[in-house]
Amino acid sequence: MPELQRLRRDDVALREAAPDEIVALLGDPPLALLTGRRRFRVLAGSEVARDDDLDDVYNARVFGPNGELRWQREIGEPPTAALLLREAPAATPTGWRADLEPLLWTHEIEQCYLLCGKIVGSSAGKYRLHEARIGAFEIPASAVLADLDETLQLVSYELLGHSEGSDPNTRVFEELLSHIEASGEIERPRGQAPKRSSRGGN
Repeated sequence: MPELQRLRRDDVALREAAPDEIVALLGDPPLALLTGRRRFRVLAGSEVARDDDLDDVYNARVFGPNGELRWQREIGEPPTAALLLREAPAATPTGWRADLEPLLWTHEIEQCYLLCGKIVGSSAGKYRLHEARIGAFEIPASAVLADLDETLQLVSYELLGHSEGSDPNTRVFEELLSHIEASGEIERPRGQAPKRSSRGGN
């Protein structure tokens, strides 16, 4: 039965929670969704630790095909981080603790969330999307195979299993973000990189 490794870290700044060695555990290509008081941003995962505009961020999800890093801070509380990995690292990363048992699951279901707006251009290695009432936002072009006028979708996987005890029902234990792709793509095996000659979903 597959296991989801769960690590935690308390009172840690976002830059410290997402150095290169942690982001590398998430698989390729890693992406980051940053939610702040002023705006929503999408970065390459490797950019987070070097970004100079994190002061207003209160929630971050850095993800790839192998797992997800979640970071959040609430008013009056120290920031916390969780690292969810499909495979156990060779050693527990410095500063993290594995005080939660691995989560056992039996199968997964792909989910897709449409990102509003179409790609209207690209520059400096980023796709630019216009979104109603918000204006525009950018997504790293290196992580997404898409063309102008296409819409994009965020792909995640629900991990399901059986509850302990007498309850025979299957339930969702966790949902992991995986990647962003053009919304018209067909399915491809999880973790396989997209190719221009044979574009597919995850």
